[in-house]
Amino acid sequence: MSDLPPVSRSAQRHLDLIRHREETLARYQHDPAVAEWLGQFRGNEAQRFLERYADERASALVDGHSFWELARKEDARLEQEAGERLWEIQQRKLFELQCRWRAEEITLPASQVEISHDFEVWGARIEECSWIPPIEAAEVDAYVAFLLSEACTDAANDLDRPRGWQDYNRYRRYLLLQAEGQDPEQVRRDAGEQPRAGLGGLAAMLDDFFLGYPDWYAHCDELAGPPNLVLYLPDHRGTKEAWYRYIGQKGSLPDPYTEEEEEEEEDKPAAGSSAPATAPAPRPLQYQQFDALTDTLMRAFESPELLRFHEAVTHEPAVAPVRPTALDEDEALEDEDDEDDAQEALNEQGREAGLELREIPERLPIAAHADWREALHHTWLTWRKQRLAAALRAAYAAYEARQRAGTPHPSPYERGKHMRKLLAETRKTIRKQILKGRGVAGEPRDLQF
Repeated sequence: MSDLPPVSRSAQRHLDLIRHREETLARYQHDPAVAEWLGQFRGNEAQRFLERYADERASALVDGHSFWELARKEDARLEQEAGERLWEIQQRKLFELQCRWRAEEITLPASQVEISHDFEVWGARIEECSWIPPIEAAEVDAYVAFLLSEACTDAANDLDRPRGWQDYNRYRRYLLLQAEGQDPEQVRRDAGEQPRAGLGGLAAMLDDFFLGYPDWYAHCDELAGPPNLVLYLPDHRGTKEAWYRYIGQKGSLPDPYTEEEEEEEEDKPAAGSSAPATAPAPRPLQYQQFDALTDTLMRAFESPELLRFHEAVTHEPAVAPVRPTALDEDEALEDEDDEDDAQEALNEQGREAGLELREIPERLPIAAHADWREALHHTWLTWRKQRLAAALRAAYAAYEARQRAGTPHPSPYERGKHMRKLLAETRKTIRKQILKGRGVAGEPRDLQF
């Protein structure tokens, strides 16, 4: 047994690069076909190029598979997001029904909806919601137009997008804050700075932290015009359910004299590019030509698999640049630290966008903007939105094929099963509380109210 210490991963990678480089030079230096191809260049330049090519080939063999896998994962994430966005069209339809059902403008069969929480249950399994009209091509066109517009502000990072598509109470609160002249985004940014003690304070902090309203919903609201669907329709059903749940949890009807004091306490606000043509005479080989020539030689003499690995190494997957949170102008003027933080975030945004633009296969014209950081970010974001739009149309084509064949649609959500189970358990609890509350109030233990 050898007493030599094990070779580290980085050292082994370096040894593999050297081995593949030497193998490539040995393979091609005396190959007549390669020699003929390199004959268009001067002797020294041809040797320099072949050595550079050997380095590129070694890198593709050693690192290419890993980079290719990363690129595949990025493509998969893009397809996942596009699939979710396609179903936002249905989520909006379901949300409109929820608003009208809560206002008691419409009724729905008990097999579809019994309590308001059922809309969240259906939201988690929207692909099974066959009782709303199917997605149409015109609706996809409208969504793509929205996606490519300035109205869509959540395409830079998938983490910025909401997940509770039927969260009526959270969306209503967001819109009420807007209507009152407050900044919901500032409330969300301030969440957790001075939370109240106890579980109530934690719940309030989480409510503020996840405060939001989907861009697609806001876009639909603007197209529909005022009044806003959520704000002008009353929540009759939600109010009734809240009442029955309350007395169901309490186990008795409230005493008006003591309840008034408890309500006052609860209502206190919470704080806070190809090969060169043969020329009559040889020309100098510029350094920047190596990449294009490497691509040409790679395509002429290597296997398709190695070509994929090479492309993966030279074009790393895009990662979303950090999108800074806009600061309120008054706060920025008052607090120099906040201004410094904002500038650093913009610097990071510009750097990240520049790196991504350098790595993507296309060469894009940089958008015009007074701030280079914003220009780079806007150029990158436009490119990503265009990829999302293409993936969205592909997702719709697959949706149409399933519709024609009468086959079920797969869940568009990665955490579908887990979320469905959680929502189903919550539904049982809420339904039980409402029925108990009906009994405590001396009314029939049913949901006909």
